[in-house]
Amino acid sequence: MKLEEEAKQFTAKKRHSIPPKPMTSRIYLMGMAMNALLSRSNGYARKQDIKKEAEEWADYMLED
Repeated sequence: MKLEEEAKQFTAKKRHSIPPKPMTSRIYLMGMAMNALLSRSNGYARKQDIKKEAEEWADYMLED
């Protein structure tokens, strides 16, 4: 019984009431661009380069 109570306390402690960040158009487009960039990469890709290029694509698509 003690283990069950400890588990309940642990899960209750893990639940936070932090509201989720709203998904903006830029974040959505960055995700889509990142998905395309990763799918066309042929092996190792630097995270920083992929992120930067995805940001550039998202900004480009939002220019209109």
